[in-house]
Amino acid sequence: MSGTTVRKWIGPFLAAVAMVVSIGILVVSIVESHERKPDAERLWVADPTPAIAQLDGIAASISERGEGLMAARQVATSSSRVIDGLMERSRGAETVMYTIVSGGSLRNVANNFGIFHHEITDWNPGVGLDTDLPAGSKVVVFQHKAGARSESIGRASAGTLRDGVPMLEGPGRVLRANRFKLWGTASTVNRMDWVLTQWAKRYPERQLILVGNLSLRSGGKVTPHKSHQSGRDIDISYPQVWDGVEEIHWEKMNTHNLDREQTWDLIDLLVGTNAISVIYVDYELQRLLYEYAKETNRYDDVRLKGLLQFPDDASVEGRIISHAPGHVDHLHVRFLCDSRDTQCVDG
Repeated sequence: MSGTTVRKWIGPFLAAVAMVVSIGILVVSIVESHERKPDAERLWVADPTPAIAQLDGIAASISERGEGLMAARQVATSSSRVIDGLMERSRGAETVMYTIVSGGSLRNVANNFGIFHHEITDWNPGVGLDTDLPAGSKVVVFQHKAGARSESIGRASAGTLRDGVPMLEGPGRVLRANRFKLWGTASTVNRMDWVLTQWAKRYPERQLILVGNLSLRSGGKVTPHKSHQSGRDIDISYPQVWDGVEEIHWEKMNTHNLDREQTWDLIDLLVGTNAISVIYVDYELQRLLYEYAKETNRYDDVRLKGLLQFPDDASVEGRIISHAPGHVDHLHVRFLCDSRDTQCVDG
């Protein structure tokens, strides 16, 4: 082949090679970008809707980008044995650890959390179910199943919970319920974690909020409740008039011991999630909150009417804060169904 012919074809040939290489790079880039999906929904990622994502500090509670461990003292009773331990989770992980302080066994821990014996032994290979575990032993008490997503099914008063996640200790709270009654949907746990973390952040000198029952791990009937069956209900304490010293307990609230200002502050945080179905507050306590709001000009009449049943009849529907018998010593918070929970029924 002559030099002229070679020069004639070398240019188009190199151009074709460059095009093939470019196409190859493009294909690889497309494949890689397709495979590089955002982090899969982790244990506590709860469909961060725009309303939630805009809330101050939400990244620290929902996005899993926070650092460090959340840990707090917890005393749990299983059968006749007391287990004193620490609860912790890594925000980037899907494993929940329990650190035993004064001794126990996997059986004790499993019974306390309401998890199957075969699960806890699978999560802690090489440890016998009844092996005495010394203080400082770390026990896995929850491991997220690949591809699983928590889901509220049915109504709060006639439903179940699929792949529930545990409520843990953290800022602004003290857990005061049996561990096997402290399971909820990821969205419920996330939102409540945000509310209580904000409570601690904004009001660091105030009392901790007591956290009572949520749901069983798989939902269903929770004694003594009619509701709490589908992972969206949670009982919390009213902020009390407090001397800053005495330990907080569940107390029946009245005109003398209800801290009206702090109760409104807590309600504002809850309502600020834009995910509240209802907050049950005793009708007489609604009166105290109403009078305080009027006296301090905290809200205008339109806002109050949208929040409280009082001064209208306790049977009036459609108010965020509603009366139900048995809520003089705690608020009952119910979150709306997650947008992806197609079998969930609000109300």
